Amino acid sequence: MGLVEEAHNVKIVGSGDQTIVLAHEFGTDQPIWKHLVPHLVEENRVIVFDNMGVGTTKPDYFDFERYSSLEGYAYDVFAILKELQAWCDGFAPLVIGGDMETLAVQGFSRTSYNMRPDIALSMVQTIFQSDMWHLLCHVTIPCHIIQSMKNLAILVVIFEYIHQNIDSKSIVEMMQTNGHLPQLSLLDVVTPVLLRHIRYSIAS
Repeated sequence: MGLVEEAHNVKIVGSGDQTIVLAHEFGTDQPIWKHLVPHLVEENRVIVFDNMGVGTTKPDYFDFERYSSLEGYAYDVFAILKELQAWCDGFAPLVIGGDMETLAVQGFSRTSYNMRPDIALSMVQTIFQSDMWHLLCHVTIPCHIIQSMKNLAILVVIFEYIHQNIDSKSIVEMMQTNGHLPQLSLLDVVTPVLLRHIRYSIAS
């Protein structure tokens, strides 16, 4: 295992011509995908990893300057793919939801609680203070935009704005789900939606 793989606890499962990279978001780690991965491994090569500062990554590796912008996290993904010599045909940064009584939210709370407070604060500041709208016109790969219909963190109109302003083919599907992390709490709804989009190419 290479240095980058080890640092990010990279795991590769499945086989196939298409490589899918599953990236978790703030407050979660790679186990968020554990229920989806079994549906993908027969037809795809699947890569999961932990963003620096969460999961099994070492807090001492968290560079506050590097991760003060989203570019730091993006460069980590590039480094992982370079070390694996992998080609990313699909990138699935999807998010999900639940309430305090569910195992989903308990998992979210576990990951968040285990983060060092200064690292958590830095990551949250990076997320909410980043403005990437000006980069939408430079997106040239086909995009599947999937989100919950009711998401307190992100307004529905934002996804339509992304759809209209990226310089590539795109498709938008608003799932009949609530919350920001539906892949945790509504697997029976989310899994078939993700599988359908993974298998459906809008490139041609």
